[in-house]
Amino acid sequence: MSSVDILVGAKFRKDRVGLQASENERQILIVDDFSDMRLAVRRMLRDLGEENTDFASNGKGAIEKIRHNAYDIVLCDYNLGDGKDGHQILEEAYHMSLIKPSCIFIMITAETERYRVLGAIECQPDDYIAKPFTKELLQLRITKAIKKKEELMAIYEAMFDKRYPDAIKIAEEKLLSKSRYTLDVAKLLGSFYLKTERYEKAVEFFQKILAQKEVPWARFGLGQAHYHLKDYSKAVVVFDELIAENQYYMEAYDWSAKCYLALKEKIQAQEKLVTASRISPKTISRQCALGELAKENGELDIAASAYRSAIQYGAHSCFKSAKEYLGMNEVLLERGDTLKALTNLKEARSQLKERAVDLLQVVTATADLHAGKGGMAEANRFLGQAEKIYQENQGTVPDDVSLKLAETALTLDDARLGSAIVGSLAENNHDDEALLERLREVGERTGHADELTEIISKSTQELRALNKEGIRLAESGQLEESLELLEKASEKAPNSKAFNLNAALASIMLMKKNGVDDQLLCKARRYLDRVERTGKADKRHAELTKMLKSLKR
Repeated sequence: MSSVDILVGAKFRKDRVGLQASENERQILIVDDFSDMRLAVRRMLRDLGEENTDFASNGKGAIEKIRHNAYDIVLCDYNLGDGKDGHQILEEAYHMSLIKPSCIFIMITAETERYRVLGAIECQPDDYIAKPFTKELLQLRITKAIKKKEELMAIYEAMFDKRYPDAIKIAEEKLLSKSRYTLDVAKLLGSFYLKTERYEKAVEFFQKILAQKEVPWARFGLGQAHYHLKDYSKAVVVFDELIAENQYYMEAYDWSAKCYLALKEKIQAQEKLVTASRISPKTISRQCALGELAKENGELDIAASAYRSAIQYGAHSCFKSAKEYLGMNEVLLERGDTLKALTNLKEARSQLKERAVDLLQVVTATADLHAGKGGMAEANRFLGQAEKIYQENQGTVPDDVSLKLAETALTLDDARLGSAIVGSLAENNHDDEALLERLREVGERTGHADELTEIISKSTQELRALNKEGIRLAESGQLEESLELLEKASEKAPNSKAFNLNAALASIMLMKKNGVDDQLLCKARRYLDRVERTGKADKRHAELTKMLKSLKR
């Protein structure tokens, strides 16, 4: 995860207490599993004039503290014994938007093992201090981090609000001012060019930076720009040269692998991921990517090792998911080890019991496995559990997961459940021909082709007509009538991206015409939230969100 992505994902608080407060106003959290170390750090801080300190002795406690308090500084030990380590606290705090961009997060550690150090660095804290350290060093690092964030906060504001044109303008102006943080500003600016798909501009910009000074991030950005321009051969050379110069630039391995995959060179891609995972094994997404690729390449031992590592390092991570367990299951089944596969799925159900969508996938896979070995009673028992999870979480279950459950139900001849899910998917995706075709294919594979074809046809025809009429009314200026019709349609298909986005647009257009209205504001936000909750947010969703924010009373 890059520092830019971290800041974009963080919850931004408009007040900048952490930057502008005096020492005795700042809120500081000290995370360490040894009480003597917590007290020693507090003494250092008090000697430096910092009075407001709080403690956490483990990862779970740290996350709870961060969740309920707006800390300005977090000083976190890397190794915290059992449970979450400092790396996992940092990634979860950013991923769950628990800390503000102005918060200073400093990792403190006595670790010397390379993979642990690299794991912490990959998550990119504001600084990294090795034990033992003095209060003078601590003061120096905190002061340095605060000054940098003060200088760049206007850029972070625009970036958080996804006002990338504004962020680019501010960054370009700061570059002209020749501040002491010129390279930091340039790094952000280059990322904005990539984020806004200005790839030709990005190539030009990164090449200009490299002509003045050889900095790894500029070479990395140049490689990304070439990749997005589909110049994979040029991109892979850039990434591989970067790796040759700095074997610990971990993201370069991931992008090199992406290039080799685009060039249809799967073995080279796998080699890059193997090397990266050996150097820094704690990145779960990399281990899963390696497992999937190795499985495709027939390298089952490598795949199993990668999935095993993802499971191991994900045990206390916010990024643990069904993916690594299901990947491991496929490897075990391909090896013919059904008993180990069942044990793997049992562990997954225990580990993921608080994550409904992941648990649904694992329970569905368990039903499939029992059916495959002839245990129909157990298969149907787990199918019943899966249906219960599905019903309790409708509206948040991704289409792919729903589709897999429908196929499992139809394979087990539960036409009631399978048909209901297919009908719902067809209604909520009446404008997505690719998904509708996948629904028809499920019918073919399960022997329910005629039945599903009829359901799909019936579910889509009425809704397509409603959507078309809603658009016609809006285009003819009948905004109230359009919104009323789209609202009724969204009640029938509450997860339809088309209906929700069109209803949000009609609400916004009405407010532009008649002035901002609290009821319409709530409606527009609700429709946009529905799209985001189902994981279907796209460029149009972003544009409507920006339009909604721009409305003024």
